[in-house]
Amino acid sequence: MRSFPLLPASAQPGTRGGACDPHRLRHRIGCQYVIPVQAKGGNDQLSTVQAKQDIACCAEKFPNLVCRAISAQFIDDSRIAMFELQLDESGLVRTAEERHYRLVSADQITESDMAGYRQRAAGK
Repeated sequence: MRSFPLLPASAQPGTRGGACDPHRLRHRIGCQYVIPVQAKGGNDQLSTVQAKQDIACCAEKFPNLVCRAISAQFIDDSRIAMFELQLDESGLVRTAEERHYRLVSADQITESDMAGYRQRAAGK
């Protein structure tokens, strides 16, 4: 499998919450996470059953950590959709956040791109 940096193509904002809420974009210093990931490509489909099992396993094995279940689906050879999943009040798997990325080789990322990523990460 090829490994490439991810470039944001589009994003749909998720919900926001308290100081250590997994959906806050900033101020997550001090929060500790466990991140189960399921990834599918080709004709394989993401599974809500697997996501529920992943979240339950995290709650059992890591009760003091915030679970941020991630699912990734290849759209085509150069694009990937990533989802953060949560259980709602009734126990159904829901998408908390969805982002789409374009996969590129490292030589396609300029110094200017990298400076922009650093600025966004720093909240500027």
